[in-house]
Amino acid sequence: SAVMDYVIPLFDPNDPALKRTLRSFEKYGLLDIVRNVYVITSNQSTRAELDRQYEGLHAIALQDIEVPYDLSHVHIKMQKHFEAPYIDGIANNYMMGPDDTILNSIIKRDYVFDANKHLPYFHSFGSDLIGQCMGFRNIAPNHGPNLINKCAMKHIIQTKHSVRPTIDPVCVYAGILNGKNMFAG
Repeated sequence: SAVMDYVIPLFDPNDPALKRTLRSFEKYGLLDIVRNVYVITSNQSTRAELDRQYEGLHAIALQDIEVPYDLSHVHIKMQKHFEAPYIDGIANNYMMGPDDTILNSIIKRDYVFDANKHLPYFHSFGSDLIGQCMGFRNIAPNHGPNLINKCAMKHIIQTKHSVRPTIDPVCVYAGILNGKNMFAG
């Protein structure tokens, strides 16, 4: 029963999808298996508005996250994926999914983690692409949650943050770990 957090890289703060997403998470049990839900916004004013609208939600602006690398070449939509593991206080394992992922059935821990193998599962969701995958499979991080290890993701970002064109850190993470047999399936 390791602690997990959930990260939502908010793309459009005016889209009501976030409210539907959070309601589905509550209805189908995702909020029962995560400690904190973090929403990364592009600016301070959106962060303040989210704090007013949602009690218990941890809204964070990109400017609030200290990343030791220059990410000025990374599109703002993608920066949220690069900055997630650097959120102050985030759990060692976190899931990340978009602001419009709606759960349609009960979620259980064993959907994301195999307790017998002590390894996470990784799922492919759709075909959204936020950057190059360096030859690895596009697992579409903006179409659903996968369990990500903070230290492993930081290592990927440390070694690949300056690659051009910009990488999709989630699909590169998945490709590298899959190649090392570090997924249950």
